[in-house]
Amino acid sequence: MRTPSPPWLPLAASLVALACSNEAVVGGRLDASADLGLDAPKDAAPDLGLDATKDAAPDAQPDAQPDAPPDVAACATGESRCGDRCVDTATDRQNCGACGRACEAGQMCMAGACACAVGTTSCGGACVDTATSPAHCGACGNACPAGQACAAGACVCPTGQARCGDACVDPQTSDAHCGMCSNACPAGQRCAMGACVCAGGLSRCAGACVDTDTSDANCGACGRACPTGQRCVMGGCVCPTGQTRCGDACVDPQSSDAHCGVCNNACPAGQRCAMGACACPEGQTRCGGACVDTRSDRANCGACGNACPAGQLCDAGACRIDCTAPEVACTAGGAMVCVDTRANGSHCGGCNVACVTPAGASGAACRSGACAAVCASGRGDCDGAFANGCEVDTATSNAHCGRCGNPCPAAVPDATAVGCAAGACAATCRAGRGDCDGALANGCETDVTATPAHCGRCGNACATGEACVAGRCLPRSCASARAGDPAAASGVYRIDPDGPGGVADFEAYCDMATAGGGWTLLATVYNTLPADTRRWNTDAVFQDDTAFGDLAMRASDDFKSPAYARLGGRDLLVLTEEYHFGFNGLLGDVSLAAYIRARVSPMCSTAWIRSGADFASTNVPMNVQRTLGFAIRGLDVNGGGPTGGCAVTGSNENSFLDFLSGPSWWVFGVGNCVGCAGGWTSYDNGMLNLASIMTGACTANSWPCNANGLWWQSGIYPANPDTKTRYVQLLVR
Repeated sequence: MRTPSPPWLPLAASLVALACSNEAVVGGRLDASADLGLDAPKDAAPDLGLDATKDAAPDAQPDAQPDAPPDVAACATGESRCGDRCVDTATDRQNCGACGRACEAGQMCMAGACACAVGTTSCGGACVDTATSPAHCGACGNACPAGQACAAGACVCPTGQARCGDACVDPQTSDAHCGMCSNACPAGQRCAMGACVCAGGLSRCAGACVDTDTSDANCGACGRACPTGQRCVMGGCVCPTGQTRCGDACVDPQSSDAHCGVCNNACPAGQRCAMGACACPEGQTRCGGACVDTRSDRANCGACGNACPAGQLCDAGACRIDCTAPEVACTAGGAMVCVDTRANGSHCGGCNVACVTPAGASGAACRSGACAAVCASGRGDCDGAFANGCEVDTATSNAHCGRCGNPCPAAVPDATAVGCAAGACAATCRAGRGDCDGALANGCETDVTATPAHCGRCGNACATGEACVAGRCLPRSCASARAGDPAAASGVYRIDPDGPGGVADFEAYCDMATAGGGWTLLATVYNTLPADTRRWNTDAVFQDDTAFGDLAMRASDDFKSPAYARLGGRDLLVLTEEYHFGFNGLLGDVSLAAYIRARVSPMCSTAWIRSGADFASTNVPMNVQRTLGFAIRGLDVNGGGPTGGCAVTGSNENSFLDFLSGPSWWVFGVGNCVGCAGGWTSYDNGMLNLASIMTGACTANSWPCNANGLWWQSGIYPANPDTKTRYVQLLVR
């Protein structure tokens, strides 16, 4: 805020102005000739009281006028030296109050202070007259809007203008304020002499300026509208160029269906006017006065007059048979046929799109309108790509085993691996385990080393009563072993005639080849030298349950198996190194020891239990086979023994089990006695070799003649070892 000037300041300023020879003052120049009573010399003026106390106080400031150098003249009293001149700092504008302190433009220096002249105000560092300043009208910073002036401290419009809002306008000519503020002239009108008027050549119709020469709504005069389709030209309604007036409407005779070419020339139904003439629509052809689509018209298919035969329709300009959806007509071999393109391999998805068998496939089929591979057994189209056909071997693929999308598990219990074989996921079981239930999830669940139903391998069931030990069924006999495995070979087997829980199993030799196989070796009677090794030389050895000999030496020494007394059977086989023969159903399912015990008698037999063998090797003639037989302790009538020729110690009887006899009442078989006479002394086996057997007729059932009326007819005493077989083996089945 500016400090108010002292009341004596204007008077002092006037006095200074007079003393300064007409120096300019803000607000005008003082009249030099005005008589203010101040014409006396500067120092002669009466004391106005301005200096009354000036020097009363002690001189606290340095002298205003320093001592002048000796060669510079001293300033007059009341002046100060500023630079190279003497000035009065009480009034000098460049040195106001002190050297170098200049007043701003428009200010005066009065009594050593810069101040605005009377009637002006300091605004923003400048002295202005707020009564007339447009930028500071009435007060500092109150600027008048553009176009307004400041008068008596108020913003006013120029003469002839009025203030509308913040703007000065001429209401005689302003289109927005015509005659008065906010009275805007409508579009197309102008303000003239304070009133809205139309521009030259236009007429005002319903508040709007229009050209009645061209206005369709005011053609020739306000409110005279041209009919629809007409235009106003030079104040009159006319049709547009290229159109003709037909009735009250303007039409184009080149395209009007009702006025084609000339007014009222209507085109027939279905035709269109084109270039002033009636014609068929695009895509249709005029046939016999009617417009038809030759692409689908059965009477004009492809061309006028080309009618399709009965039962056919026109499709794309060609006659074809009428098929029932979803079938469509396709040409095949020059003829049209109805096909279902969803499933027809020659027209798959469209006519004549044939499915060709891809690689790895046995054929191709159309499924849902797309060709698909028909895979051969063991193949699969698992990626769905027809081009590469049946790319997967489903017989071996772990990811697609047996069918697409059927993966084999990575592992199952008790298996070393899982893989796909023959189209099925299968486990490779660790030793002694088997997947016998076929359920892959539980892996190799069966212990095939001890499970009778799956002994050694899945499905290999042991016979009733047999045990599974170390993965092998212990059969009761060689016959049951062969029944379990028809391909079993001859050899040594472990058998257990009385089954689990009975007497321990043992090894036995099984003949799986002779006479149908399945024979268990019971005994070997060997022609032993020297005599002290003979073992089949008592009645007891043929009846008890003793066993002796080495199974490995069964063809070279006497041998008696535990099976002799423990194994029951039906059939008996007599086997030599040269030939064999046997008797079916002889034993009746009991052991040979039990059979003999039940039939042996203190007296010698004088009748054959069997006459003739039931079967024999092919090298045995039929007459020899019919001569053979079976008896126990047959009577040797010329024997000198204590029991009349029966096989007991000290007798001359030749054998215990008899298979052949002769007219000399000799009987031949197995078993002999210690100290027997002649050439028999060294032999337990008295069975003749094949070359020594000569048959002859005899009286049937007259001992020793058998029931077939045959016996051995040679009268030669068979003491020569060359007439004997090397061994005789007894086997049961």
